Amino acid sequence: MVNIDHISDNLKLCEKARWKTPANHADIEPAQQAVLLKEAFRESARQLDGTDSEPLWTVLSNAEMLAATLETVLKNGTPQEATAAFAGIQAACKSCHVKHRN
Repeated sequence: MVNIDHISDNLKLCEKARWKTPANHADIEPAQQAVLLKEAFRESARQLDGTDSEPLWTVLSNAEMLAATLETVLKNGTPQEATAAFAGIQAACKSCHVKHRN
């Protein structure tokens, strides 16, 4: 989950740069960060064990789909669509954290 937080922070920088590579972070490309986020959600879900993990698995799988949407929007959409897609991911994370983390 630490990796997810790091990628999310990178995406926040991209959002501030209107979904372009931030000027002082040439290594951060928005669509690639969305791919990394999608993969991080997938791996987090894959590593769960036990039947009591099913609710968390569902949440992580849904978050993976939201990240895939962000990836698509970053490649083909508008900055406003990217902001909306990222807001959906942030809302899903916040909802999950209330139940499973905080």
